[in-house]
Amino acid sequence: MGLRSTFNTLVGTGGRATAKTSLNQQEVQLSEIIALKIRTENSYATGAVFTHVLAVEVPPPPSDDLDDWAQDQLLSFTGEGPQYADVPAIYEVEILSAPAEFAHLVSLTASAEG
Repeated sequence: MGLRSTFNTLVGTGGRATAKTSLNQQEVQLSEIIALKIRTENSYATGAVFTHVLAVEVPPPPSDDLDDWAQDQLLSFTGEGPQYADVPAIYEVEILSAPAEFAHLVSLTASAEG
């Protein structure tokens, strides 16, 4: 049974988060960050397209809103720097791999225009 659907409380404890499940109230330690492999694609109005595969560390997602988490946490890894800061673009991120307990994140995507 997955814990992601049973979280009802989350409290900070000494640099780690403790989640209590609603089914059995057993405490489970979660990491503050998870390691992911992501693919970013930055497509600029000039026709330039940049694709990167990155190893990143991010906070784990909440159990209830993966889309907002992906927007908030993953899109920060896009962009090609100041030389493209004023060029309209489409930014896309896809999760390629995740730890076993976060396997449900693989293939999750986030995108934005800017």
